Amino acid sequence: MKPMESSLGAARMMAVNPQGMRPSWSEPLHEIDQDGNLVQVLPRAEGVALGEYTVQQQIAPANHHFENLREPAEVAQR
Repeated sequence: MKPMESSLGAARMMAVNPQGMRPSWSEPLHEIDQDGNLVQVLPRAEGVALGEYTVQQQIAPANHHFENLREPAEVAQR
């Protein structure tokens, strides 16, 4: 399962994170780091391998969740 963890984490982030905190494959400055966090990286120099990057800031943590503001009874009535 280890080789798939980054892909699974990115897919989960795309489903649950709010706009602006989702990974975007068209954004070359976004990476999923070794801990599964979505990070913004510094622009890469020409000819540098894609695997090498310097993290500028964290956009969303790997275990980012949202509080369920609805009461359990409200959910159960559905």
